[in-house]
Amino acid sequence: SSSSSASSWFIGNFTVLARSWSRDGRPVVIVGPYWTMLVFVTFPLAVVGPTLVAVFWVAPRLHVAILATYAAMVALVAAALGSTGLRDPGILERVPEGTAPGAGPLGGPKANWTWNDQARTFKPPGARYCPWCDAVLVDFDHTCPWTGTAIARNNIQSFRGFVVSLQFLAYYTAAVFILGGIDGAWRRSAAGSP
Repeated sequence: SSSSSASSWFIGNFTVLARSWSRDGRPVVIVGPYWTMLVFVTFPLAVVGPTLVAVFWVAPRLHVAILATYAAMVALVAAALGSTGLRDPGILERVPEGTAPGAGPLGGPKANWTWNDQARTFKPPGARYCPWCDAVLVDFDHTCPWTGTAIARNNIQSFRGFVVSLQFLAYYTAAVFILGGIDGAWRRSAAGSP
């Protein structure tokens, strides 16, 4: 069942980990169909690896300010990844055939909604069905296996933040290794060893 009723822990191929305490019971923490990729590949590469670099490479070799900057960048990547991969991307409740027109979940009338055979639901303009997620999403962009979920209206900004912060972390990591190598070579030459 792909309904987002408060009793269901599954919405399409999404798994709800926590729901809102409010009456509507909207998902607060939800993982997408590729959650294993998020947990076992992306998180270790984007957060665990850089954390190990900070602890074992940066801390013993470089200034504490570089370590603090590096730690802040890793925290930013982790926050952006969590905000992208653990948030409801914009899933719409299924509106079954035969439902009377009225106000839709987005506040607009359902009169301009169209039937989608794949999703077995009505959907508003701008919403698309994702077969991997088995859900209709508002302003659907794509399904990202790296973040484990669909990218749509509610998490597109977090996704962009994740991509940009990860890119800066990669550049900073390269700079840290270069600085660490230069610093190590300088210390060896100052000590008189080759």
